[in-house]
Amino acid sequence: MMLGYKSNKNVVYSTKYHVIWCPKYRRKVLVGDIAKRLEEIMRKTALKYRAEISALEIVPDQVHMLCEVDPQLGIHRFVKRIKGVTSHVFQKRIRQPPKAPAKSVDEFVLGLNRWRCTARSHSAVRGESKNV
Repeated sequence: MMLGYKSNKNVVYSTKYHVIWCPKYRRKVLVGDIAKRLEEIMRKTALKYRAEISALEIVPDQVHMLCEVDPQLGIHRFVKRIKGVTSHVFQKRIRQPPKAPAKSVDEFVLGLNRWRCTARSHSAVRGESKNV
């Protein structure tokens, strides 16, 4: 077998893909610790799916990745999984902590303990008489 080719049970291959994607609205959020963590997660995910990332460049509004993926996995599945894993990790990181459980039914239904539901009509609330 020639150098540079990989194989599994059924296939001998050398497929390289240049994949580019960007954050929503091309916001410049991929900087500092976020970029370092993103690279770490992407490389770990690539190892999990037996893909090889040859080159990876993360700029503030784009990710460029040169990778080699087993044709039986497919580039579409690899990109789907790598984007899903990174999205899950970052969404989990910025989510708000869960609220404490509700103490009463009103707090559970309405979200605030001080709110009360009344069955009065608008005229009764304004002090108008019902006798017309």
